[in-house]
Amino acid sequence: MEGQDTNLEKKLNVLIADDDRAIRTLLTDVLGRYTLKTVSVCDGKAALEELEKNDYHMLFTDMIMYPGVNGDELIKEIRSKSDEKYQKLKIVVMSGTEDIKNIEKYGISGFLRKPFDITAAISYITSYNPEK
Repeated sequence: MEGQDTNLEKKLNVLIADDDRAIRTLLTDVLGRYTLKTVSVCDGKAALEELEKNDYHMLFTDMIMYPGVNGDELIKEIRSKSDEKYQKLKIVVMSGTEDIKNIEKYGISGFLRKPFDITAAISYITSYNPEK
């Protein structure tokens, strides 16, 4: 893909956690076009199970997911783990509200206010830096 950021050529593993099937499908389809491995799950519990089994570079998570573990609980659980794979995981929060103050202290990498422009999600991928 000439002229595009070389980060797109990296095969980043991306996990998407959202109870809205349309959001999961959209992100999986779009990010998949950039040769990224994307896996989507419907709640925080499933996300934790997936993170236990596989390594991911980035997580896109909704804040409010029914039923099950919400985004804030998911982020707190991830950051409470000492394993480096959890500490280095980049987390992008997706929400229809702007109330993310309670989770900012857990080291989120970004915020997408729903409804969001898909190019905003892509920009988190293209600017991925494992050191930041």
